[in-house]
Amino acid sequence: MKIIHIINSLKKGGAEGNLYRLCKFHKQKYKNNIEIIIITLINNGHYELELKKLGIKIYSLNLSQKINFFKIPIKIIKLRNFVKKQNPDVIQSWMYHSNFISVFLPKKFYQKLFWNIRHAELNTQISKKITIFLSITCGLISQIVPKKIIYCSEKSINFHEKFHFYSKNKTTLIYNGYNDKAYIPLAQLRSNFRKRNKIKKSDIIIGYAGRYARQKNIYSMLFGFSKILKVNKNVYLYMVGRDINYANKELCSYINNLKINKKIFF
Repeated sequence: MKIIHIINSLKKGGAEGNLYRLCKFHKQKYKNNIEIIIITLINNGHYELELKKLGIKIYSLNLSQKINFFKIPIKIIKLRNFVKKQNPDVIQSWMYHSNFISVFLPKKFYQKLFWNIRHAELNTQISKKITIFLSITCGLISQIVPKKIIYCSEKSINFHEKFHFYSKNKTTLIYNGYNDKAYIPLAQLRSNFRKRNKIKKSDIIIGYAGRYARQKNIYSMLFGFSKILKVNKNVYLYMVGRDINYANKELCSYINNLKINKKIFF
């Protein structure tokens, strides 16, 4: 079997991580009986090297915000020709931009095409206007183009079908899940972490893992945490993720204003 994945990039992120784990699983299970090709819209990133080690071929359309508008049709023609030449059994596109560009594939591939939606919802206060536009456009033509639309939550299904007009006849729900062999309680790691950070046995630790983004609603979490501290003093918040650091002046300012800086560690 030959599978083509189309994704924005291979940088660190939720969708990219899911794609990496899916490809790794397929390669381990099917070995030489499966060929996987990944096409990225922009230059590749964090997962590129690991994917290549698995024997996965990676190509990029090298699209970017600075690209000449008149070059985009040339890129689409190259994509069409490449897919026709590869003639895959399955095509899976990831997120709105990749879903949209998959519309320009030859029509004979529509019945092999699976869209992947990774957002619960979009709104004008948080999301980019171009992303909202692409999502609605995909929704309006979803009756024709993909074979199935894969969502990762019921909330995502309800939002996209109600507000962005996605086809209700092509819905497939696949939860993200997690690897219970990788994420398990380890007493030694817990003990070492507490010793290293001088955390008492009676102290309660709350953890946040995620990038700094408006969608994460970090400020509501911090505000809620400040309320908890008024009731329980031996609680600490440990945060990790992209742009979660002391160089982030906006984040640090909010924490200082709430007077909880001594209870938070990056």
